[in-house]
Amino acid sequence: MPGIELIKRMDPSFQETSFKNLAEDLFFKIQGGWTKRDLSGVRPLLSPEMLNILQQDVNSLLSQKRINHLENIAVRGVEIIAAGQDQGEEFISVKFQARLLDYTTDEKSREILSGSSTDPVKFLEYWTFARNVGEKNWVLAGITQEKDWIN
Repeated sequence: MPGIELIKRMDPSFQETSFKNLAEDLFFKIQGGWTKRDLSGVRPLLSPEMLNILQQDVNSLLSQKRINHLENIAVRGVEIIAAGQDQGEEFISVKFQARLLDYTTDEKSREILSGSSTDPVKFLEYWTFARNVGEKNWVLAGITQEKDWIN
C-alpha cells in the first residue's frame, strides 16, 4: 500500500501489525469511555473534532438520563484499508468487524429502551487515525459506520 510506504519512510519503526494492535487497543479504550459516559480518560486519544462530536453525544445521553451499553465486544477483524499523508499529517483508516451487545437503558429504572442485552449485533465501522508527521502518537480523527451490515 503506497500510503503505508510513505509513513514508513518518515517513521522507519512503523509496523502494520503493531499499528493494528494499537488500533484495536484504542478501539476498546474509547468504547469504554463511551459506555462510562466519561471521555476524560480517553481525551488524549481523540482529535479535538472527535472529542467534540463524542462529547456532544455523551452530553445528550447524560441529559436524557440514558446509558448506552456496549458489552461483550468481540472484534472479528482489523484491516488497514487506506493510509497516506496530507498537508503534514499522516492518516490510517482501519476497518473493524465486530459483534457486541448494544443497548440503551434508563439511568434510574435500568429499563431497556432500545437494543438487546441478550442478542449480539454485528457491526462494521471504519476508524481513521491521524498524527502530525514526525509524531509518535495516533489519535482517532473519524468514525464511519456501515449501515445494515450483514455477514
